[in-house]
Amino acid sequence: MHEGSSPRDEGGGNPNGDERRLLDTLEHLLDIRATDLKGALDEASDLVAEAVGADKADAFLLDPASTTLVAMGTSDTPMGRQQHRLGLNRVPVANSGRAVEVFQTGDSYRTGHADEDPHVPCRSASPGGEEPRWIALSTVVTLVWD
Repeated sequence: MHEGSSPRDEGGGNPNGDERRLLDTLEHLLDIRATDLKGALDEASDLVAEAVGADKADAFLLDPASTTLVAMGTSDTPMGRQQHRLGLNRVPVANSGRAVEVFQTGDSYRTGHADEDPHVPCRSASPGGEEPRWIALSTVVTLVWD
């Protein structure tokens, strides 16, 4: 994993709290009951965002027709909804960036300083003409299934 910081610990810095929270998340991921792909990926994204304390989590799939990564699952958060409203849920592979890098290499990526990484599209336009917000935490992993 690049820039290896551990997930935020809501248990006061106790590593066992981190492990327990992540194990609980894995158990909940295995318990997803959605019968359609989008519903399952949305639910998984919610669980991951909550587990790592992120403002947003996405589950990208490749659309081979357009060679674009598409966030088929996005956490139900204000930033996740804004991303879709702005059409930022599609990442052309040709544009590069961290999501594409993770997709191509299979290496995970996590940072608490996405605002300082030029390869992370960090700006999220705020509603009502407010100053854009920066995404501070970014975690990207590759999941492979058969």
